[in-house]
Amino acid sequence: MDALGNDELQTGRSKYDAILDSIRAEIPEQADRLKEEVIHRKCRDAESIKSLFSSIKDECNSSTFPLIFFDGHGDKKQGLRLLSSEYIDWKSFNQYLEDITYAAHGNLTVVASFCNSMSALERPSFGKPLPCPFYYGYSDEVIAGVVRDESQLIIESLIKSGKVDLTDKNIELYSEYDHVISLISVLLAKFLQPQKYADNYPDLSKNKLREIIRDDIGAAFGKTAKLNQIVTKAFDISHVIPEIVENSMHDTERKDLLLKEVQPLLERLKLENK
Repeated sequence: MDALGNDELQTGRSKYDAILDSIRAEIPEQADRLKEEVIHRKCRDAESIKSLFSSIKDECNSSTFPLIFFDGHGDKKQGLRLLSSEYIDWKSFNQYLEDITYAAHGNLTVVASFCNSMSALERPSFGKPLPCPFYYGYSDEVIAGVVRDESQLIIESLIKSGKVDLTDKNIELYSEYDHVISLISVLLAKFLQPQKYADNYPDLSKNKLREIIRDDIGAAFGKTAKLNQIVTKAFDISHVIPEIVENSMHDTERKDLLLKEVQPLLERLKLENK
């Protein structure tokens, strides 16, 4: 998806050619289908980019793993600038990405190769996954030559191995794994270093939260029956962390694998804190 003017370095077009070349080299049996599955489109105005997002969404299904590259210019506050000088604000941008992610059953990788593209990041709270599970972008200004070189690295790495080494690179990755880790890290700290946690977060101590729950339940229902059971469940790490993972990741094999991987840790913590 290319929002660069004709007088600019055409990283979008060169990226398209590089993707075709890489797939031909790595997966030659796919060569005949490349023109159908790899496309390059100019994002001229708000209506055309809306139509393009919609057409991508319509192509998605449970076996689709879309990879979208964006080339253009971004503003931290206004969003992605199109050829018409209109902007797609970050809220709309994220909504388009989220629509594609759900259409593809939780799968989408975006490489936002333009300045300030990390400003688009939404980090929802406990109850919602990210609009895009794998999002590469730039936190600040970046020159076209860097975008070109790092884009080539990403293309080759994703097609060959599915992994990208971002050591000493300007581009960053924020994934649903980072999202989940940010949500559960405070809880893990509470159980791994309880005294340090209590010192650093006195308002989140068990007694303090017990008071809040009691007051809220009392205000809502006029009684605090079974308060101890409610508090106990709220502090049961073997219950809380799987709930966070369940609600904060898309419903894919990735989530199932992560839940299996954290289970031994949760069992150990549960035994240690009995």
